[in-house]
Amino acid sequence: MLTQKYSLEHFRKVLLPSSQWRPYPVAAERQAWSAIPSAVRDAYLAAAASKRGYAWPELPATLFMGFARKGNRSEYEAVYFQRRSPLFTLTIAEACEGQGQYIDDIINGVWAICEESFW
Repeated sequence: MLTQKYSLEHFRKVLLPSSQWRPYPVAAERQAWSAIPSAVRDAYLAAAASKRGYAWPELPATLFMGFARKGNRSEYEAVYFQRRSPLFTLTIAEACEGQGQYIDDIINGVWAICEESFW
């Protein structure tokens, strides 16, 4: 359907080449991260401060098996998101500040997620 309305040349004109597309600024682009509204920045920094030294919850296989056993997926997902949500918050806070104070917690969160045998 799209090919009837648009040509490949049209998309080449209007879309950035993949080598130039960046969905967010890299950490070194401090000006871009400093441009985040202070209310948003402060909210992330406050939330991240409460996650320093975060105890990443265990995600045992039996919790995952709860879906097959009881049809309950939400118990697993609750713990699953208790890993991902803090990691997101810590990462955005680190990008906003760029001081390295959240790096260890971010590393531990990534490690915990990488240890999951099922994604």
